[in-house]
Amino acid sequence: MAEIVKDSGDVPFLTTRALLEEEGGRVGMVGFGMGEETTSRILAHPSCMPASDGSSLATYGALAQGNPHPRSYGTFARVLGKYVRGVELVLVNGQVVPDGGERSDNLPGHVLRGELTPSV
Repeated sequence: MAEIVKDSGDVPFLTTRALLEEEGGRVGMVGFGMGEETTSRILAHPSCMPASDGSSLATYGALAQGNPHPRSYGTFARVLGKYVRGVELVLVNGQVVPDGGERSDNLPGHVLRGELTPSV
């Protein structure tokens, strides 16, 4: 919004409201809440359990319908690609197994659904 109002001198709130009214509330946005340093520090902590509030999806059938949010496809790919293989911040043996179930066994009401294990 700062870029939009930069040259006009308009008030960001009023411009935002006008945009929402013009588009009938159908306006998207991208927000950034944490810097890379904070993200790295959190992911390196042994108690960290990366998760997503994205939906379960498939490439076929009912779970392939709609317009899913990109986070449904990117959380674990980002953790494994950037923080495990890329900068080697998180060790595979310390992250992949917990994502598969080890730490979740301690959550109240958790129903064991299996876990990731090394392939033979």
